[in-house]
Amino acid sequence: MTLVEGAGGLLSPLGEDFGSRDLIAALGATPIIVAQNKLGVVNHVLLTLEALPKNLRAKARVILMSPPKPDATAASNAKLLGQFLSPGKIFTLLWLGENFSATEALKKPQVRRTLTELSRS
Repeated sequence: MTLVEGAGGLLSPLGEDFGSRDLIAALGATPIIVAQNKLGVVNHVLLTLEALPKNLRAKARVILMSPPKPDATAASNAKLLGQFLSPGKIFTLLWLGENFSATEALKKPQVRRTLTELSRS
C-alpha cells in the first residue's frame, strides 16, 4: 500500500489548475479522510465526501482522530457517520500524544489493528 498525503484538504491546490482531488482521481486511489473527532466533524466529513467524484466517494474511508480532551460529540460521531457510510469504512484512533513518534505509535496494538483493517477494507 502506498500512502499519498494531500496536505490542506481535498480542495487545496497542488499546482496551477490541479488539486488533491485531481491527484486522487488520476491515481484511482482510495481517499482516506482523516479528521479530528469533535463537534463539526460530521459536517466536515460529509462535505469532503460530497466534493469527491461518485466513484471515489464509494471507496472513501474515514479515520476519526481523538483529541486530547474529547468533547461530548466524540462518543457519537462515528455512529452518526455510519448512517451515511457503509459499515467498515469508519475507523477511530485514540489520542497518540502531542509529541508522538510514528515508530512508537506503530507499536500500539490499536494503531496496528486500525491500519490492518483499513488496508483490508
